[in-house]
Formats: sequence, structure tokens, C-alpha cells
Amino acid sequence: MSHFVLGVTGASGAIYAARTLWHLQKMGHSVALIQTAAGKSVAAYEEEAEALQKADSVLNIDDFLRNAPAAIRVFRAWRLCLAAWALLEK
Repeated sequence: MSHFVLGVTGASGAIYAARTLWHLQKMGHSVALIQTAAGKSVAAYEEEAEALQKADSVLNIDDFLRNAPAAIRVFRAWRLCLAAWALLEK
């Protein structure tokens, strides 16, 4: 079993983050969620907020960034998945 950190920004695509979370957990991995305020707003708008709360742990982005050196040590062995999608056609 691996550990993942799923970072969700304000970019549209909360469904992709929710699906990534679901698949990682289905494969037996542990997933921690970190969301920006904009990421939370987009997840609520796209009706994925409840699905994202099923992460094994939900971390406050402000606390994570404030304690970045400690957080880096804690998550050194974790894989980082960034759920930020951009429109590629533009």
C-alpha cells in the first residue's frame, strides 16, 4: 500500500480529483487531501465536495503551508498527485 497526497486547486475538474481519489482508495492506497479555498469552492460548485471528503485525511492548506518544512518531512515518502487541469485547446 502506498500513500498519496491529492492536492486540489481552484481549476475546474473536481470530478477528476474525486475519481482519482476513488480509484486510489479502491486499489488499497491511503490518500490525504489538501484543498485551496478555491478548490473547495469549485468542488462544491461541481458537486464533488462530499466525494472528496472520503479521503483518509483532509489537511488544511494553510496549516500545511505554514508548517511546510515539517510537512515535507512527514510526506517525504508519499507520492503527490496534483489535481489541477487546464484547458489545453486554448
